[in-house]
Amino acid sequence: MLANDSSLTPMPGVAFWPFYRARTDTIAHVNELIRHYYHTGRTDYYGDGDYAQLVGNAGFEEDGVWELAGTAEIVNYGSLEEVPNQHEPASHGQRCLRMVRGEAACTARQTLSLEPDTWYTLTAYCLIGSGAGAPLLEALAPGGEPLQAHRGQATWDPWLTPVVTFRTGDAGQATIGLSDDSMSRGATTYWDFVEVEECRGINRPSVIRRASLDNARRRLAIQGQSLMPGSTISIDEGEPSLIEWASPTEAWVTLKEPLPLGRHTLRLRRPY
Repeated sequence: MLANDSSLTPMPGVAFWPFYRARTDTIAHVNELIRHYYHTGRTDYYGDGDYAQLVGNAGFEEDGVWELAGTAEIVNYGSLEEVPNQHEPASHGQRCLRMVRGEAACTARQTLSLEPDTWYTLTAYCLIGSGAGAPLLEALAPGGEPLQAHRGQATWDPWLTPVVTFRTGDAGQATIGLSDDSMSRGATTYWDFVEVEECRGINRPSVIRRASLDNARRRLAIQGQSLMPGSTISIDEGEPSLIEWASPTEAWVTLKEPLPLGRHTLRLRRPY
């Protein structure tokens, strides 16, 4: 629509109202959209146009695909009085996954073949029907150990959306898992709409192109590519300082004390 709609095409810019509440990977992805359509002025479709889910049977509308353990089973929404029939921002189908915590934890797992050494975001909708505790969403390497990951959660009352941003290893394989391991015995948990998406913005490297020093203001201004909120900069291998992020191409650091004039080494570390 940005490329072809008569009302949107002439717009000089775009604003994102919930930007300040967004996860870092969401900001990085939106930055990529801005770069593609506005900074470089391209009109071709961003991405490969493939809407196919990376997760098989993502909404539990079919049987199979998932490896279930414990008292985990796929059930119809029509038989569940305590479960609302909508997920607020996303609709769902006729079925979901129900876990009832027994002596052992319930699990649902599925192994995916993904790109090697690439960041992905795993999300799911989860509803705690009864009991106490927190449901677990995880991404595991082929050997069963957790992959490098960062966790978060959003709430679309009463549904929760756990988030795991993870990086695959050299093989590219990842096993995604749902579990009620930390729930109290007898607790009921419902799962639906499990999704894995590549983090395009995160997978673009952050690069410092130029830095300018203003000792009077104790400010080091940075210009670069794919700069991310939450990144830190170390000067001459010193203590890292959190950047003040302005855009994917601009940020700055407030210095504790003036820097001596001359050449300095800057090291940028992203949050992930």
